[in-house]
Amino acid sequence: MTSAKMDIITIMLSNDYIVVGKNGDGFAFEWTKSDPYKKPEVEAWDQMLYGALENIFRTRCRTSGEIKELIRGRSVYTNKKSIFDEILKREPTLSWLLAQNNDLSLLWLTVLSCLQDSAELLVRFGADGNELCGQHMNWAVTEKSTLLHVLAQMYPSSWKDRLGRLLIERGVDWNARDANGETVVQTAMKKGCAQLINLYYKTGADVNAVDDRGMTPLLEAAVGSRNPEKLILVLIRRGADIHARDLQGKNVLHQLAQNMRENLNLAWVAGFLIDKGVSMYDRDSNHYQPIHLAICSGKMELVEVFLKHGMDVNVRDPFISDEFLLHFVVTKSETSKILIPLLQYGANIDRRDKWGWTALHAACEKTRDPKPLIRRKISLLLYFGADMFLENNDGWDPFDLVQTKLLAQTLMVKTVALRKARLPPTVEFRDERILKERHCNYWNYYQDCIKEIDRTKSKKITESCTLFELLTGCHCSSAHLMRVPKFRDEFEIYDLSDFPLYAENLRDAYDFAKSFYEIEMQPVINAAVRNILSFRLTRNVNVVRHHIPCKFCGIKKLVQDCRRPPVKR
Repeated sequence: MTSAKMDIITIMLSNDYIVVGKNGDGFAFEWTKSDPYKKPEVEAWDQMLYGALENIFRTRCRTSGEIKELIRGRSVYTNKKSIFDEILKREPTLSWLLAQNNDLSLLWLTVLSCLQDSAELLVRFGADGNELCGQHMNWAVTEKSTLLHVLAQMYPSSWKDRLGRLLIERGVDWNARDANGETVVQTAMKKGCAQLINLYYKTGADVNAVDDRGMTPLLEAAVGSRNPEKLILVLIRRGADIHARDLQGKNVLHQLAQNMRENLNLAWVAGFLIDKGVSMYDRDSNHYQPIHLAICSGKMELVEVFLKHGMDVNVRDPFISDEFLLHFVVTKSETSKILIPLLQYGANIDRRDKWGWTALHAACEKTRDPKPLIRRKISLLLYFGADMFLENNDGWDPFDLVQTKLLAQTLMVKTVALRKARLPPTVEFRDERILKERHCNYWNYYQDCIKEIDRTKSKKITESCTLFELLTGCHCSSAHLMRVPKFRDEFEIYDLSDFPLYAENLRDAYDFAKSFYEIEMQPVINAAVRNILSFRLTRNVNVVRHHIPCKFCGIKKLVQDCRRPPVKR
């Protein structure tokens, strides 16, 4: 494209739907989140063009053949009989669309601009539906793109479906490939254009056709579509094989786990497929099951679906090096939050692999590259009660594997001190004894932690809460205090400089409690106050104000229950 043309066609990329709109004296290629035809000016331009075309057809053309010849040509401005010239004589306002230095045909301009009635009129009167774009506008619209390629990427509407059917009835080539090598069906699959896909398979096309990667349309819809739930339903209704696997052994659940688009309802799709009989235990060529790929891609909602449908969180996997899912999350996942559903479903936090490593061993070993993600994983494991002093087969505990003294202090020693503080003074604490015997170089720092925690017992934020209670309790136990403005005000101005070791922990505890109150407690309390809930719940609103146990409390209890020896019967 020449530089002059680039002045008129500006490219703006996003993840939304394509459209051409007015930009100064010319038009611009844009992306939109909404229906462009709802803009009054677009509908007005459409009616102008539609009226001009009707007038031209009525006054200039005697036969349908003459109309077809007139509308099938591209803009040729040396020819005074050009349909563009005829339109501009009648509607000079449309000069922005019919710019003299673009090579697009009238049909292409009307479709790209979403001039709906005009585009349909042109197709009905014989405009060439197989005409290629002819110029490279960007990666989405190339010189080899067909109108169906473009429709697949436009805002979902009844007009888009209607025009698609009209083009199909007139014999457009479904198999045409754009400059990226994609057919219309592949483009529609990625964009989630369910109506076009449905129309395509109504023609009798093979719904289980396999490409050179072993991918079927169903697998493509799962891995790359922005609308997998609708497409998968369409394809299954058309007879798609839900058990198909690609050349790497990935089934449709593996593919869903690799779909990197955001804001998709993947959990519903996965549950639907599992209920239909798709196996969540199939392995790909790397021996990964769908849950492993969901963990790698951070799809917590999919992990929860697999667990809900019976995936065993504690089963030993003989096929991969990270034998247990908890170990796999620590070493492979790009988010620490996936630890939470695994623990919720009973993962043994201290389970050892064949080398005697726990998940905490694996996390601490990775501190040689101390990224924030590893710190968060270690913090979560410690928060839920992971044992810091279990030894692996070589006699090393997680402390031995932490690469820096500072990291060991801030993550491990402070946690030991907090655990000690929660116990009655007379209880002998095993972790304290091991720390003193095996890791005596941290003993002085540990004593400083204990002293600082003791000082928090006498420091009150308000009459009803000390710093110690905030520091050592679960955030759900202090969340009710967020209803009291005085508590929030007092904490936010409280000078924590006397507690350098635990100041950050205190701020985190406050933030967690505040977040829990706003998300979990406040809506329930407000509903009760407004008498939206039942009388019984309203009577119990004082109980609600004081404590709603959080899921973290339940996880901690599960962790402790796993450590208890079985009851003899």
